[in-house]
Amino acid sequence: MTKWKCHNLGETKEFLGMYINCNCKDQKIFVDQSEYLNKALAQFNVTTNPTSTPLPLDYVFKPNDKQYDPNFCQRYQQIVGSLMYLIIGSHSDIGFVVVKLAQQMADPSNEHYQAGLHLCRYLLNICKYWIVYNGLSNESVVAYSDSYWA
Repeated sequence: MTKWKCHNLGETKEFLGMYINCNCKDQKIFVDQSEYLNKALAQFNVTTNPTSTPLPLDYVFKPNDKQYDPNFCQRYQQIVGSLMYLIIGSHSDIGFVVVKLAQQMADPSNEHYQAGLHLCRYLLNICKYWIVYNGLSNESVVAYSDSYWA
């Protein structure tokens, strides 16, 4: 059997772009992606006008009826890709909107791009939120949703 050397590098502070803070006294672990999120928002020049919803009220995704522009399409794909990474790590709340945006990646319109920027402004509003794992609670993972399953 092959052996390899291992070294204790101390407490984990970062893993795959997610920052981890452990409070052993209170038995809590905090996870966030605020640094990645801030870089993504800066890349798309989203620094003002935070919103409280992921999409504008009554927004409907409609197919693009304008001429296809490969440069615009690439920019749109960059914003959607950046948002997808946030879903995986710490912002599952934006999953529905990002999936709807991703469905338009082959031929996006300016309205789709504006919806992506609206979502970025929503993230600007909640960028200081962290995931907290509480070791003192006697509960298993608890999830809440505002979805209506009629």
